[in-house]
Amino acid sequence: MHREGQDGVDNMHETFKDYHNWKMDTRDFFLKHNFEDEADFFFEGDSVPMLKGGIEYSDIDSPESKELLKNIQEEAKEKLRFLREFRGKMGNETGKQDARKNKATIKLSFPELVKWERVMLKMKDGMREIEIFYNKKHIKTADYIELGFFIGKKQQKQDRQWGFLSALSVLAGTNHIEEATPEKMRTMITSTSDQKNITAGSVHQIKSNLAKQLQMVFETNDAPFHDRRDYYEPKFTILPEPDLRREEPYPQGGRLNENRGYEDGDEEAR
Repeated sequence: MHREGQDGVDNMHETFKDYHNWKMDTRDFFLKHNFEDEADFFFEGDSVPMLKGGIEYSDIDSPESKELLKNIQEEAKEKLRFLREFRGKMGNETGKQDARKNKATIKLSFPELVKWERVMLKMKDGMREIEIFYNKKHIKTADYIELGFFIGKKQQKQDRQWGFLSALSVLAGTNHIEEATPEKMRTMITSTSDQKNITAGSVHQIKSNLAKQLQMVFETNDAPFHDRRDYYEPKFTILPEPDLRREEPYPQGGRLNENRGYEDGDEEAR
């Protein structure tokens, strides 16, 4: 290959790498500030692959190379237009408040300022709904949409925060909460939330966003997670769907058999 041709291939590789890194940095910015819909926009429907390789890209004049560069150019224009619109929306205080508002529609009532150690969350079959208990009393049953754990105004798909909560329920409900490490949660969130692969480095931000949403739903400033360095441990008790529960899990504050439900009209969680 002539030097000129090799330079073209090298430049294409650099362009691809720079574009990918730019997308990742922008997505991480949106996730950091709790803008999940905007973060997903940078990866949904992309025609530029996450990974590029193969002999077809070794020639700058090959159809594959030309198609790749064309797609990068078109996608970059679309995403830059999106960012300009986003900047305009965030240019006034009302836009900022609308973008950051609590998506939850549920209103919970508690007899006191919420203490997380008295909260119990029980996933229902299908992991779309959750039963909320306080001091062993059933408060309400709500789905992920009511709780604000969704993305997209039309499809309202489960977001990564709900995926984190679902994964956490499995580990906590089987007394393996110490396995809730960033790497373990990364694989479980991807599986349960039907999202594209995420990095272990993004897991902490997902947990942080989850904590903020729980604080809004439960109307408390108290942090819902213990401050652990190696794994994520909730202050509240959380159990997976019934088929995944142990016979006698040990939630904080005592020993309960959580395979038994409660009857209509009976507020006590048995």
